[in-house]
Amino acid sequence: MKFSLFCLFALFLLSSCSSQNSNRGAAWEKKVDPRLRAALQGEQIQTQTAQNWQVLLKCSAPLSAAQKQELAGLGARVQAEVGAIVTAVLPSRAVTEVAKLDYVIYLELSKDRKIQSQDKQP
Repeated sequence: MKFSLFCLFALFLLSSCSSQNSNRGAAWEKKVDPRLRAALQGEQIQTQTAQNWQVLLKCSAPLSAAQKQELAGLGARVQAEVGAIVTAVLPSRAVTEVAKLDYVIYLELSKDRKIQSQDKQP
């Protein structure tokens, strides 16, 4: 009886530990929006060649010259900056490395938007 209770307790502990570890994930994954993660996974399945993606970065502060150089070293081309928000073209192979940077808070795949006229004619 004691042995079976011990086994049940041990099984309970093991199952709770494994579920906590599986929910953690990598810290960089939490910085990448779901659309970009899905695009990365789709690319890995379909092709081995890297694609360039238009991305939006939210940083902890406006980028310094050293941080811009670091991004360029990873293959990113910064296109525009407004405070701590940056748009850039980024090769897909560099997404994980950019997301691992301390000053990058969030990384999002840009959305295509069409400009619509405010004038509506009847």
